Amino acid sequence: MMLPSVPTGASNVPQLTMTTGGALILLGLVFFVLTGEKTALIPLPFGVLIALCGYLARLEGFRKHMMHAAVILALLGALGPVMQLPKVLGAPGRGLAATEMLIMLVVCLAFIILAVRSFIAARRARNRLMDA
Repeated sequence: MMLPSVPTGASNVPQLTMTTGGALILLGLVFFVLTGEKTALIPLPFGVLIALCGYLARLEGFRKHMMHAAVILALLGALGPVMQLPKVLGAPGRGLAATEMLIMLVVCLAFIILAVRSFIAARRARNRLMDA
């Protein structure tokens, strides 16, 4: 099944979402290879689900729902590191774990900020069309 691409002039947040998901997948795989710890794979399922939301958001009827789902997943992905970082920072032999958590936190927060800005811009554009 071929999915239509985002129309010209529309926000390209579905592509950003797939890229964010890919970054989280890569993060989990790289740190798993570096550490051999199964917990290093935690970003991977978040990445898969976020990328899937971005892929499905290319369908016009699903865009709004999938983008909101991706932001909720990213919020959950940011909460884990926020809760765990204080325990890991400064713990001996946990430097790579802290680094991975910090990267996951930054990636998720950056995505949330960009997606919310896109939501606001879309709402304003829709309101302008309704007022015209």
